Amino acid sequence: MAFKRYHKGKTKSRSGYEERIKKDLDARGITYGYESIKMQYTKVCCKHCGGAAVTSTYTPDFVFDATLPNVVESKGFFNSSDRTKMLAVKRDNPKACIRIIFQRNDRLKAGVEKRYGDWADQHGFEWASGESIPDRWITCHIPVVPLIVKVRKKAQKTKVENEA
Repeated sequence: MAFKRYHKGKTKSRSGYEERIKKDLDARGITYGYESIKMQYTKVCCKHCGGAAVTSTYTPDFVFDATLPNVVESKGFFNSSDRTKMLAVKRDNPKACIRIIFQRNDRLKAGVEKRYGDWADQHGFEWASGESIPDRWITCHIPVVPLIVKVRKKAQKTKVENEA
């Protein structure tokens, strides 16, 4: 599929929506990479029979930190294959901060009440809509998971006896 490229200097955008987001980031003085990294994920060719798994690559639109990575995907139209891909990327890259900015919070399908944002909430993606990436997304804040330590009963008794 050929994309109409939008030019700004030496970089090219895949859509006018991405170009407007880039202009906003430039105006705010935010450093970012545009399609500057690739993330690997595995997709199953046929989910009904569990067919062959194929390794593929995903190129996020905006990258704010390539080491984590901290990425933002911009979507104007969010079809079923895009949703499946985003779930696979998230599954195979658990340490990555992956966020989605939608041009509009449209319905997933005609006649269905569920919207893009509802899907994102259901699957644990942080999302926004509009043409400006929220400031809080520029840095990745990975939630701290509390460490649960199991203490053996013998160890507790020994500790109590030593204190007495």
